[in-house]
Amino acid sequence: MFSLLALFIFCFDGKIVIDVGVDFYEAEQLLELVNSDYLIKQTINNATFYLTLNQYDLPKYIFMEIYFSYPTNGDVNFITTIGKNQLTSLQNSTYITNYADYNGYQGRKDYHYIVIPANSFQITDTFFITNLIRNDRRQYQYNLKIQKLEYYPCPKNCSLDSGTCVNGICLCNENKIDLDCSKDALALKFDQMIDNYTLQGVQYFYFQQTTKLEKIQLEMGFSENFHQDNASVTLYYMFENFIYGVPYEIDENYTISKDERTINIIIDISQLSYNANLLRFNRLLFKVITKQESQLYIEISDNSSNNPPIDAINILIIVLVSLSTAFFILIIGCIIRKYKQNRSRNTAVIPLCLSESSNYITIDFLKQYMKKAQEGNNQCSICLHSDNAKELIITPCQHPFHTSCLFQWINNRKEETTCPYCRGELDFEQIKMNSFKFNTPKRLIHSVNQSTFNLNQEQAQN
Repeated sequence: MFSLLALFIFCFDGKIVIDVGVDFYEAEQLLELVNSDYLIKQTINNATFYLTLNQYDLPKYIFMEIYFSYPTNGDVNFITTIGKNQLTSLQNSTYITNYADYNGYQGRKDYHYIVIPANSFQITDTFFITNLIRNDRRQYQYNLKIQKLEYYPCPKNCSLDSGTCVNGICLCNENKIDLDCSKDALALKFDQMIDNYTLQGVQYFYFQQTTKLEKIQLEMGFSENFHQDNASVTLYYMFENFIYGVPYEIDENYTISKDERTINIIIDISQLSYNANLLRFNRLLFKVITKQESQLYIEISDNSSNNPPIDAINILIIVLVSLSTAFFILIIGCIIRKYKQNRSRNTAVIPLCLSESSNYITIDFLKQYMKKAQEGNNQCSICLHSDNAKELIITPCQHPFHTSCLFQWINNRKEETTCPYCRGELDFEQIKMNSFKFNTPKRLIHSVNQSTFNLNQEQAQN
C-alpha cells in the first residue's frame, strides 16, 4: 500500500497535465509514467511516480529532464531523485536513493536532470521518481521529459554553444563552467593579477593547469584604494567534479573584511588529475560572494618550486637517518675493535703479582694454568670419583682433582690455600708463571723477565 498524493490528470494543448494538489487519498498503486512529456503542477512537498522498462530499453540511456517555469532560476528549492526498486527516504538529513541531482538542488537551478546508464538495469526493475519541494509552500510548475537514447546525453545539451558533449560530460568553452556550462567564469592565469575588479553578488573564477603541478598560491584582497568598513567578501573553492559542478557553501571557504584585508592560501592541486575524456586537466573552481559593492584583486602564482613534494622530503629524511645510523654503527664498531686490541695487548703480558685472595681464582684459571692429569691418575682426591677423568687437573704436588672440586675447596678456604690431599701450599702466582714459561717462546719470556726486573728495581728504589 502506498500513501499517494491527490493526482488530477488531464490534457492541455496536447500535453498531459498532472495536478499534485493538497487533497490526497490512499490507493494501491502509484501513477506510472508511460509518456515522454508531462506538465506537472505540484503544491505539496512530495510527488512520487514510477517507471518500468522493457527489453528494448536495456541498451539505452534513460534521460529524465525537468524544466521549471516557476519558480525561476536561483529561487528553486527542489530535489529530484530516482530509486531503483526502492522509494527515496531521508535519514539523518541524508537522502537514501540511487540517483539524485545535487547540482540542481545546491544551485537552486531551474533545470534538473538524471541519467540512468545503459545496461545498468533489468526489465524486472522498477524506478521510483520522487520530486521533493524543500521548505516552500508555493506551487511549483515544471515540464518532466523522459527520453531513451542510444548515446550518453549531456545536461541541457551543454547550453548549446557553451560547450561540447563528450560521453555524457560537457567540455565547457573558455570562461564557462558548471555541469551544463551555464555559468560565466573568469580564467585565472599565472602571475596575471586581476586588479580593481568591482563585484557585488556572485562571481566565478577557475584555474586550469597546462602541466602537472603540486601547489599554487592564491592571493586575494581589497584593492589599495578601496576602503569600506562593512565590506565582507567570502571565497569558496573546490576541485572540479561532475556531481556538484561548482563550489557551494559546503566547500572550503575564506573571508576578507576590514580587519583582514587580504588572504594568502597555499592549495595542493596534486590531486587534480588529467581528464582523458576532455583532454585537459580538471579545473580548480572558485566562487566569490559579496553583498556590498567591493573592489578586489586576485592573483595566482606557482608555489611548487618553493615547497618540494612531500615524497621528496620523506626520501631526504630517510637518507639522512640512514647515513646517521651507519655513521653511529661505524663509530661503535671502531670503539669495540680498539677495545679488543687493547685487551689483547694487556693479556699478552702476564701480571707479575697475583693477589693472595682466592677471589681471583676461577675455574677458567685452573683449566688454563694447571696441568692436565696423565692417564692412570683418574681419581679425584676430593670426591674420590673416577668419572670425567678427562677433566682432572694435577697440582704441583702431583695430586689429581676435578676442576670444580678444587675450585670449591679453594673458595671455602678463606685464610690459606693448600692442597686438599697433602696440605701443601698452592702458590698460584708460581703456577701461572710456570705455565707461562712452559707455553711461551723464549723471546717473550725474556721480555717478561726484563719487565719483572725493571719493576722490581723500581720497587727497590721506592
